[in-house]
Order: sequence, then structure tokens, then C-alpha cells
Amino acid sequence: MRVMRWPIALLAVLMLAACSSSGGTGYGNALVMQRPAGTVLMSGNPAGTITQVQVPVVFNRSGARVRVLSVQLTNPPRGIRILETDAYHTWHVPVGIMAPTIESTGALEPGQPRFWGSRHPVTAITLPAHGRAAWVAVIAFTAPPGSFHFTGVRITYTTGGVNLWQAEALSYYIRYSAPRVTPDHQS
Repeated sequence: MRVMRWPIALLAVLMLAACSSSGGTGYGNALVMQRPAGTVLMSGNPAGTITQVQVPVVFNRSGARVRVLSVQLTNPPRGIRILETDAYHTWHVPVGIMAPTIESTGALEPGQPRFWGSRHPVTAITLPAHGRAAWVAVIAFTAPPGSFHFTGVRITYTTGGVNLWQAEALSYYIRYSAPRVTPDHQS
């Protein structure tokens, strides 16, 4: 019985080409951020409160310039509504190496200047080879009543002509309560 070797050889060539393709997206580790310490539990946030995930992008360990293409929640909880994703300079804030965090901003509307200044698209985030930059990406969202687990963010970037992505962990459990109806705010 004769074994046909060309299908196996073709499959091996295709797999090698897929793994070494520079146009594809793969896992990278050029960006350095401090890992969050432990699990954070937040509760008592009224549903619809604007909440933001802050992702510092502060150090590039690679030998090529890095330009961020996108910052997204990984496995976003069902029901949340992303309002915007922007970037802010942090050169006047001594952030050093920060960990990604989540905070409720209350009524702070998307697009308004935050603590650190005016907004830019996340594609404005660039880091020199082996260098520091002062940026934070902010994902603003709202959520309905319920409990939500935020597990991480994914940063997609280009360096040395190759598109890569890098995951950063989050471990936040947030509980949003139904809005309270007070006598002076009845519908």
C-alpha cells in the first residue's frame, strides 16, 4: 500500500506559513505594566454610572517603536455598553509603572477632559524603542443592575512592522444596584 505524502507535506508548509506570517496577529510582550494585586470587589454603584477602565501604557521593552492600535476589554461581561475608548497624556502625573484599574466616575461624561488632560485616539499612543512614554488608555462604559466580572484588557499594537497583541489581567467584581427612586425624582 502506497502512502500519499504530498498532502502531509502541503499541510506542514501551510502550517509553517501561517505561523511565520508577518501580517498576522500574535502574542507579544513589548509593553511593561505592573500586575494588579489581587481581586477587587466594588459594590453600591448605581446602574448607569459611568465607569472607566484605565490602562497605563508606560514602557516599551522591545528594540522597535511601538504604536498602539486598540485597547479592548477581554471577554466583556454581557450587558455593559462601551461608550468610548480614548488615550490621555500623563506626563504631569507621576505614574511610574501603574497597573490597569477600574473606577467609577459618576456623572463624568465621555469626551470630557479627565484628571490628566484632553483626550486623544488610542492610536496616538506611541513608545520609543526601549523607552518610556506617558499614556493611559481609558475605556468608558455603563452597566445595568447586576454583578459583573472584568478579567482583563487586550492591547493590540504594531512594532517592527508586525501586528501583535498583549493581554493584561484584571480581577474586578463590580455590583451595580438598581437606581433609587426618591420622592423628588419620581417619574
